[in-house]
Amino acid sequence: MKYVMLLGGFVLVTVAVTEATTGDLEQAVFRFADFEGTNERYVDLAPEDMDAAIVAIHRAGNNEMLASGFTLSQPMDVRIISMGEGVRREMYDYGWIVDASNHRTVWSMDYSRTYRAGGARKNRIADDIVRLDAGSYIAYYRTDGSHSFGKWNSPAPVNAELWGLTILPLDGNRVAATSYDPDENVIAQIVRVGDNQSRRRNFSLDENTTISVYAIGEGIGGQMYDYASIQHADTRRTVWQMEYQDTEWAGGAHKNRMAFHDITLPAGNYILKYRSDGSHSYDDFNAAAPSDVLNWGVTITAR
Repeated sequence: MKYVMLLGGFVLVTVAVTEATTGDLEQAVFRFADFEGTNERYVDLAPEDMDAAIVAIHRAGNNEMLASGFTLSQPMDVRIISMGEGVRREMYDYGWIVDASNHRTVWSMDYSRTYRAGGARKNRIADDIVRLDAGSYIAYYRTDGSHSFGKWNSPAPVNAELWGLTILPLDGNRVAATSYDPDENVIAQIVRVGDNQSRRRNFSLDENTTISVYAIGEGIGGQMYDYASIQHADTRRTVWQMEYQDTEWAGGAHKNRMAFHDITLPAGNYILKYRSDGSHSYDDFNAAAPSDVLNWGVTITAR
């Protein structure tokens, strides 16, 4: 890594990244400025960079939840750039990436790893290099109700059109990346569940089928308060239910719980159910929201 001091407090940083398996050398050049001890980073992307983008979620407005899926046919080093809003070490407009096979977060825009993006101090930018394994992923970007592209309530950032999430192949070649539709294998889904709801979806299986159940809900002290279940439509017997002991932390408040299970069901008719209590649910959380807030509820996919 090479540092060159310039006038006016600017530092030019050249970062060399070596791919051990191929010996290829890639260079990424960034500009930094230090204001009151806080680094500021500007990112300029050339047209050819954007042509090679794996994900380009840009110009995000107020109250948006945006998603883009992609598949890598082989492991790949990627550059992840996300610009958003952060105040007092908490992000309000931000991006994250999950592994589509298990919905676990593989990258997120953490305030502690962001820089000032120019304009108001709350304009933040993350610029990371990450190695992703072969597989399918979903990139998400979420905004709150104020200070977004074209609706700034404070000075806008530099290169404001990047407000969102960008994923680029580090070597500039996206041949190993293709688009992926997160809904293509969905059998039944109940998401974005609010307070005091009891929702259901019917689904049928023509043969013995292994399904993946992904659920996010609220649980405290060994008991679930927002949770999912599956019932046989003919016998009314519960064949699966989201139990606290089978969940793990879903990010945010500790009571955000996540279950991810593969189960095999015989051919037949079923009812997917989700029940919530009177507090802490989608769009009205009374504590920190989970990482995958968009999927508060339950999704069943075919394996």
